Amino acid sequence: MHLEEGRKFRVLTDLITFKLGGSDTQGTFFLIFDKVEPQGGVAMHRQSGQETFIIFEGELKFTIQQNDEVSTFTASRGAVVHVPAGVAHAYNNTSTSPTSMFVLFTPAGKTEQFFERFGVPVTDEHMIPSPVIPDAETLRIMQQEYNIQLVPPVAN
Repeated sequence: MHLEEGRKFRVLTDLITFKLGGSDTQGTFFLIFDKVEPQGGVAMHRQSGQETFIIFEGELKFTIQQNDEVSTFTASRGAVVHVPAGVAHAYNNTSTSPTSMFVLFTPAGKTEQFFERFGVPVTDEHMIPSPVIPDAETLRIMQQEYNIQLVPPVAN
């Protein structure tokens, strides 16, 4: 399967492409290719599974918050960032160029279902929908159903 192949969704500010779903991996993991536009990213959150980010192109500013300790760093092409289950994290593309990465979610399941439900399907990469930011009720549902908890950042 090539990078361009797979089901595509606009999820918040990112364009994701499903590469291997839980049905392909006996539920072991879920793999996506993620394109993050300049100034795009995700807010501080934690979830029940692990995430591993492999930067393919560009760079991202990561913030990892465990207990009251905050670590902020830039990950560029070739970097691997692993976030254990339950650890709060965020990333942001602070550059002027898109960033792309593979993201591995372990185990498969909740995140894949979340992207399918709240992502906007993309059928033409030349006509990508605008970012969709959920309203308060949708955020509440997301947090309950998919074990995602938004976390206010700790000042560092």
